[in-house]
Amino acid sequence: LGLAQVSDPGAVRAACETAIAAEPAAAAAVRAGKPEAFGRLMGAAMKALKGKGDPAAVKSTLTDLLR
Repeated sequence: LGLAQVSDPGAVRAACETAIAAEPAAAAAVRAGKPEAFGRLMGAAMKALKGKGDPAAVKSTLTDLLR
């Protein structure tokens, strides 16, 4: 049915890196301690994964990449 979540670490990481590159202002804001900008990055990463990304994996990967 095409409802499977994407939790492959390589695919999730690539989508998160794409999201950070596409939204540099949001990434800078998160790094500066403004967590409200995190949702924009989460949305961009999920869009890159066509809505099929595992939200927990995306959140964890984004958090790691933004440290």
